[in-house]
Amino acid sequence: MKRIFLLSIFTIYTGLANAALFEDLRELRGTLGEVTRTTREVNVLSKEAAPTKPAVDQASLSSEIKSGDILVAKVANVKVLKEANKKSAKLAQISKSDELIYMGEEQNGLYLVTAPDGEGWVDKILVKRR
Repeated sequence: MKRIFLLSIFTIYTGLANAALFEDLRELRGTLGEVTRTTREVNVLSKEAAPTKPAVDQASLSSEIKSGDILVAKVANVKVLKEANKKSAKLAQISKSDELIYMGEEQNGLYLVTAPDGEGWVDKILVKRR
């Protein structure tokens, strides 16, 4: 009889513990659901509040000449000038196969370059990036 009584108390205690555990799990599930909903709402609001970036023209970025780029003449016999002036004395003359290094400076429509015969200026319209 004592054994049955203890077994009954143990069963009741286990049942109550399981009921409390299940209730805790239900609450946890509800809390996780609320966190998920809140996270979704925050994501939506952050997208709405984020400033829009202007569209970037990829073609203009790829054609931009930067210091150190290799340039070549578009036509034969391009003059390399001593100064950043189209009326300046000629330092050299390059063919289409000659490579120039752009030094990162532009003045009066001319690029400062390092050519096979030294540093000088070329008309930017007559050269392109290799």
